[in-house]
Amino acid sequence: MTWETQAEPAAGADPWDKNDPWQKDSQPALQDAAWSATDGNGYQSGQTWDYSSKGQGEEQGDSWGGNGGWWEDAQGGGGGAGDGAAANDDGQNGWGNWNKSKSADAWASNSWQTNQQPAETAEDMNKRRHETYRREYYDCQQWYKEQGITPDTHNSKCKFSDESGLRGEDFGLYNSVEVKVTGDGAESLPKHLDTFEDLFARFDNIPKQLEENLKLLKFEFPTPVQKFAVIAGLAGRDVMCCAQTGSGKTAAYLIPMLASMMKNHRATGALKEPFEGPCEPDTLILAPTRELALQIYDDALRFCYGTEYRVIRVYGQEKRENQIRDFCKGADICVATPGRFADFVEAEIISVKKTYCLVLDEADRMMDLGFEETIRELVEKRGMPTNTERQTMMFSATFPAVIQQTAENYLHNHLFVRVGRLGSPAATVTQVLYKVDKKEKLDKLVEVIDSWMRNSRETGQERMLVFTNSKNQTKALDEYLWDKEVAKTGALHGDLDQPKRESNLELFREGKIQVMLATDVAARGLDISKVSHVVNYDLPKEPPIYVHRIGRTGRIGHRGTALSFVTMEEGWWMDNEEMLRELPTFMEGAPNTVVPDWLLEKCQTLTAGEWASKEEDTKDAREAWSKWQPPTDAGDGNQTSQEAWKDDVWDQNGTDQSGHQANEGGHGGQDAQYGESWAQQDAQNGESWGQQDAQTGESWGQQDAQNAESWGPYM
Repeated sequence: MTWETQAEPAAGADPWDKNDPWQKDSQPALQDAAWSATDGNGYQSGQTWDYSSKGQGEEQGDSWGGNGGWWEDAQGGGGGAGDGAAANDDGQNGWGNWNKSKSADAWASNSWQTNQQPAETAEDMNKRRHETYRREYYDCQQWYKEQGITPDTHNSKCKFSDESGLRGEDFGLYNSVEVKVTGDGAESLPKHLDTFEDLFARFDNIPKQLEENLKLLKFEFPTPVQKFAVIAGLAGRDVMCCAQTGSGKTAAYLIPMLASMMKNHRATGALKEPFEGPCEPDTLILAPTRELALQIYDDALRFCYGTEYRVIRVYGQEKRENQIRDFCKGADICVATPGRFADFVEAEIISVKKTYCLVLDEADRMMDLGFEETIRELVEKRGMPTNTERQTMMFSATFPAVIQQTAENYLHNHLFVRVGRLGSPAATVTQVLYKVDKKEKLDKLVEVIDSWMRNSRETGQERMLVFTNSKNQTKALDEYLWDKEVAKTGALHGDLDQPKRESNLELFREGKIQVMLATDVAARGLDISKVSHVVNYDLPKEPPIYVHRIGRTGRIGHRGTALSFVTMEEGWWMDNEEMLRELPTFMEGAPNTVVPDWLLEKCQTLTAGEWASKEEDTKDAREAWSKWQPPTDAGDGNQTSQEAWKDDVWDQNGTDQSGHQANEGGHGGQDAQYGESWAQQDAQNGESWGQQDAQTGESWGQQDAQNAESWGPYM
């Protein structure tokens, strides 16, 4: 674009003359019927505010530059006509005695001001939104009834991949994984499964079509979690299960859940008349992320293939109208995220009063994300059958003790199935660490990808998943790698709308995206075949997230590799202290994995906390400060600052470790006085800030509770 240089205005010329290309035409005022009547100052809607001609202003008496306007009225001068002159008669003292009559007030006849409605409350907005939901829902049902459209199923078009159920070369490693089942009656459970043929032979309550579908999925040998959790579920027991990533937990709850539903619940797709009334699913599966919910939905469709059972999905950022048009036909299984589902329940177009099976996948994450209050309301206040009347199952790869205690509120006399060491990664993932300077991380990533593209893609179909800790980092890496043509890349993060996220995920599954850059939205539950490598460009801030991230590879006995960057900056450790301390534990027992000596040495002396520590100095800086004591005699002018700082950070020669000479003489006494004064001030500030933090914490806690309720419908 070429910018034309305008000639300099002549001396004394008006810089806002009409010849100015930016002020070429006068701009009309905003049109508003409420302002159409002439006010006490002679202002009318549609008048020109442009000060382009003084003569015009004098003639009209209405422009900003003309006589008789508000400025002359207020000053008590001007020679304008009409109400402007009247104002001059009323008072000549300018602003101090501007006492106009009420009828002459420019705001007196403003209907916008006098008829303004109060702001709509959040409760009113929810009511109005829910009324819209109900109107759309029952209008759809009425149309289906008029057209004679009966409920259909979605499972007739589902696809069975050739890779479904295929075991990896290290599947035999699962045989060495310890499984422990605890709880009342655990010892009386039937023998665990050895094969799925064993399942079909021993349990006559497995529907024939479900058996056929498991064969289509090429299920032959169960994983450790399936050997025990399926048996517990078929026995009708509530189950809490903690098993390694990629070990088949989804099938471990889908098989007993569907077996029970198909035995006791009439299929909605078998109705001969259009469905009427609120949607009442028999089974509800809740997941923390939309990607995981969509994956479970696809799996449930395959397990229900050839049956008349309807599976629906409910999650945020998919068009509400499409979801309502679907589940107004009824449903047997609902796969959902808590926020959107709870909103539909509150609108009374979905009911949980006949939900006899509840599954929480990645249950620990849902409790951690703050969905626990929403789930509790669904379970306890919306008419769901009690925990003695329904079957509840919870699954995750990590189950902290605190979350276990909270989850027990939803279970009844449950069995706890623990597979392997609690919270441990999959035994098929090789783990490698690189200590990388922050400035060199990008070059190291390019080097890793280049090496992987040349040497580690035996079939050419392998994929790589790269995790970062922020959306901006993900977007920047994706753009850089794409521009440099390092590989065919894509991104998965929260700033993408749902259709784009689903599109990128599907391209990654198909192998059209070779390297996916992602935040932790892809860390949990996603089962994508042929992901041979996972890279932690940024180490996560929470150790359990590390387990879930590297669990995107090495699934169902396939080998995988996890590469993680430990970030340094000018000799400082930049990663979370707890994360660094847990790394050796996670790496213990992993195949072809060696914990580097530099990490072991760091862990032995690690005390610096999350705000980083110097590579060669493992002393906690907070500990160093805590040893400082104010001088006993603050008035001693001969005391040096060396004596005031009693800490081994300072050497005995009056110099710090950087070689700076300590102040002595008169400065020493002054430093001592300042030190005592600062110490007292710090104590006062500490007490003051402590009280402030307590108040702020309580305030933010209340705000978070309100936000969770407010944002729930959009999840």
